[in-house]
Amino acid sequence: YTKLEQADFNLAFNEFDFALDGIYEARMATGKLGWGLTLGSAAQLNDRLSAGICLDNIISHLGWDKNIKQSFGTLTGDSLVLGDMKDAVDDSTWTQDGKAFSSRLPFRIRMGAKYKEGDFVMTADYVQGFRNTGWARTRPQLNIGTEWRKVPWLPLRLGVLLGGRLGYGSSFGLGLRPGGFVWDIAIMNRGFITSGSSKGLLISTEFGLEF
Repeated sequence: YTKLEQADFNLAFNEFDFALDGIYEARMATGKLGWGLTLGSAAQLNDRLSAGICLDNIISHLGWDKNIKQSFGTLTGDSLVLGDMKDAVDDSTWTQDGKAFSSRLPFRIRMGAKYKEGDFVMTADYVQGFRNTGWARTRPQLNIGTEWRKVPWLPLRLGVLLGGRLGYGSSFGLGLRPGGFVWDIAIMNRGFITSGSSKGLLISTEFGLEF
């Protein structure tokens, strides 16, 4: 567990140098296994359309009771110049032991639908978080994807992500499904594909058996 509890920094730029004034507080800890409860339901509305809803982490508990540290500090400096800041910045950081605490996984609502037309399968997934964490955002997220299954053992996929934690992403992927063997692989680009706006690639793969 690592969380920046407070961070306030001010920069003042002059003609030939700049000044820095900041304060921060952070907490770090390790713990044991936690737990969470997620409920979901799906329905086949007709031969082509199905829909579902999932309530992620309705209740959950994560305990942090080991290596608990709280760090505090201030950073100040005047007449600073880039490249020569090591001795010019006054860093008054200190650390103290903290008390055991607990946290929860973020509650999210996910709603999805799938529509099949011939060799194409189209999907849409809406995700709504209720607090900003590493796993969720209050900004809603919409995922739209399509899969082409003209060749049953070689499905091809395209998708777009809008909103949420990542903001924007485009993806493509494929699967190899001879017999009951499953191997799926997908690559998503964060941001737009151009070099000035791309924020990196996410790669996912899955192996399994289908019965």
